[in-house]
Amino acid sequence: MNTIPSLSTIEPNFSLPNFTLVTASAGSGKTHALTLRFAQILLSTRIPHNRLPNILAITFTNNAAAEMKQRILEYLKCAYLGIEKPELLELRQLVSLDDQLFRRRAGECIATILDQYSDFQVQTIDSFIIRLLKASAVEFGFSPRFDVSFALAPAFNESLEIVSREITRDPATYAMLKEIALMLAENQRPGSKFLWNPFTRLFQELVPLSIRINSHKGEPAEEYWVEIKARAAQAICDGVIAVATIARNEGVSLTRLYSQLVDLATAGNIELLIGRTLDQKALLKSKGAAYDRAVEQVERTQEELRRNIALYLEAKARTYYLPYALVHRRLTSVLERIRHRRGEVQLSEANKLLANRINEEFVPEVFFALGERIHHYLIDEFQDTAPIQWSALHPLIENSLAQEGSLFLVGDMKQSIYAFRGADWQIMKRMTEREEFLSVQCDRKELTVNWRSSEAVVRFVKHVFQEIIPRTDAAETAALSGLTSFHQEVRAGAKGTGYAEMSLFEEQEEDEAATRDSPQQRKLLTILVDCINRGYSYGDIAILTPNNEHVIEVSRWLNNANIAFMSHSSLDIRTRRITGEILALLKFLDSPVNDLAFATFITGDIYTRAVSEKKQPEHLEKFLFECRSINDSYAPLYTQFRLKYPDLWSLHFERLFTLTGYLPVYDLIAEIYSCFDVFRHHAEEEATLVRLAEVMKEFEAKGSNSLKDFLAYSTEYVEGDEWNIERSSSADAVTVMTVHKAKGLGFPVVIALLYDGRPRPDNISVEEQNNTLRLARTTKEWANKSAPIQELYRNIEQRSMVDSLNKLYVALTRAREEMFVLCVKRPGA
Repeated sequence: MNTIPSLSTIEPNFSLPNFTLVTASAGSGKTHALTLRFAQILLSTRIPHNRLPNILAITFTNNAAAEMKQRILEYLKCAYLGIEKPELLELRQLVSLDDQLFRRRAGECIATILDQYSDFQVQTIDSFIIRLLKASAVEFGFSPRFDVSFALAPAFNESLEIVSREITRDPATYAMLKEIALMLAENQRPGSKFLWNPFTRLFQELVPLSIRINSHKGEPAEEYWVEIKARAAQAICDGVIAVATIARNEGVSLTRLYSQLVDLATAGNIELLIGRTLDQKALLKSKGAAYDRAVEQVERTQEELRRNIALYLEAKARTYYLPYALVHRRLTSVLERIRHRRGEVQLSEANKLLANRINEEFVPEVFFALGERIHHYLIDEFQDTAPIQWSALHPLIENSLAQEGSLFLVGDMKQSIYAFRGADWQIMKRMTEREEFLSVQCDRKELTVNWRSSEAVVRFVKHVFQEIIPRTDAAETAALSGLTSFHQEVRAGAKGTGYAEMSLFEEQEEDEAATRDSPQQRKLLTILVDCINRGYSYGDIAILTPNNEHVIEVSRWLNNANIAFMSHSSLDIRTRRITGEILALLKFLDSPVNDLAFATFITGDIYTRAVSEKKQPEHLEKFLFECRSINDSYAPLYTQFRLKYPDLWSLHFERLFTLTGYLPVYDLIAEIYSCFDVFRHHAEEEATLVRLAEVMKEFEAKGSNSLKDFLAYSTEYVEGDEWNIERSSSADAVTVMTVHKAKGLGFPVVIALLYDGRPRPDNISVEEQNNTLRLARTTKEWANKSAPIQELYRNIEQRSMVDSLNKLYVALTRAREEMFVLCVKRPGA
């Protein structure tokens, strides 16, 4: 390995406090740098406060934490046994110890780690935040044994139901919900369908918005914009009517189109009015002094109209999310009661609680609760840190730096691709430009050698970002995260090695694509066959795509070609057919009138195999169609099945039907497994079946035994691997995954299948000022008429473009030896 520049401070010159910021491009040894720093602090006899509980290393994923722990122990073991490795030469240079003392200290450190493994603090930032909250749980009003919830929807659903039940007995709640319903109606586009059930819209928007709110310290407060919006709306209507008054007073006629605008303004229909061009020609052409006076007055009036339109649109943008913010505020106390009853805390809520509570006075209490003061912080993938997380960590780190502590940050702004989780690479960028802490000056370093990729791959990546992209309209945006200016060298052993190739394709029309294989499909399969013929195994190859839709498409290609593959999207058991059938049965048991769910189950593999040894109903599909033609069309399907096949109903459904509502969900799934003998009939799906039972057990452990809640939970997108089967690392199969999943990984051969298209910017803008959140909805149409909204829209669009370019960088830097890029251009792009 290289001599890490960030660790070149040998102990005699290692002064505290110390703050080192390391910028590291892909493949440059970030984990190695962190491991060396951790081992250096631990082995040292001169660095104070270096006991195991005084050191904390924060990583982005649990896998990264496990890898770093393994590396630390491996380095220490090799040092103790005297095994010569390049890494140990670096480590020995960093600590002022002779060989004998170096080996003895390594042995002592190993013994300490094994004896006090719970103090071996290499963990994710989420784990550390939860640990802090549990240590201070009593101060926050929680039980120290609370559970962590990752899903907001079930609790929000329950809290909305509670609030809705208060409508009849609480006038304040009724007034609030009525006001919110009116606001939602105002936000509807002209011509949209009537909003019969405001709660449906509320729920759809509220959960993602609450996640965004919880990723910041402050709370939204936009009520004062309501009055501004009302005044601007009135001013716009008055302005349009004023134009008509000017024309009448001067004896000049209005154009037909402007007369229509006057009618809308008179009726107060501001939404239809604002969608028209209000500064259009208003007067019919005429001659004379009266016409000239009218034109002059109309121009002044329309100039004022433009200002009011811009003000109205800004107010409309600022108040668009106000209904959701008001409900979020109202639900906070209700959610708190639900959390306390269930004994759980939502992860984003934990971050916010700590960020708002931790300050200079509270820091000593935190360390007292933990039992030890943390003096040395090491943070990996710092570019993926969210503002709310940094707000919670900052006071703790600042306190440690003030008391002979150290901070070691490693990150790469070019690899920040988790903006949708709240990650903000601009926190790291700010530190590269100015000082973050008053007590210590930042020592900025850079890792410049790529230890992962061949020369051909390294040069290809530099060619794309430093030669091609600077000639496009994305040049300025790419420069923000350092994509056009990074410096990276090829390691000595990789010079003259590797291969990189890019192929361009035109995407076929749907009709053409349905009849024959696409060119990109044929190219991809040709590359795979060629790699296998040249000695690579399937396990050496990874195919990266932009999203899960393309993962599924590539998986179909490989499946049709009989090529073994492991799709990361297929690890989610909800994508398995057998899981869908079980969930369909549960939906039927929860709501027996759900004919679709019952029909899905009885025509599925589980039921077909279960009845194959009994009296199997013949022509079951015919039976379903016959049921539709029965006169009593309102009779649920299961009642007709029970009449026609009473033995099968009694054998398979009657007991389940009776027990539903009395058994917990885990016991119910156990009954289903037993009733249909699924482990014997579906041995190939054992991993899926076991994982489904485990998910149910984990869900039940959170305090919810409701089948309805579990079915709602099964349809949610959940961060993490709650629904995933463990992937075998030894399987000889092509890996197919999204770029997000590939981050941090490397493969001998990578095929990147990329589809063109500009990123669709997020419509919501969230700004935090003095612990107050300013929410706004931005659209291109509004941005064209309002300078403040245009600035917000441009910022969002820019962040979205940075995220897309960073994803491209991550995709192109995963290959160790060979990189194949297949670019597909869509029609009209």
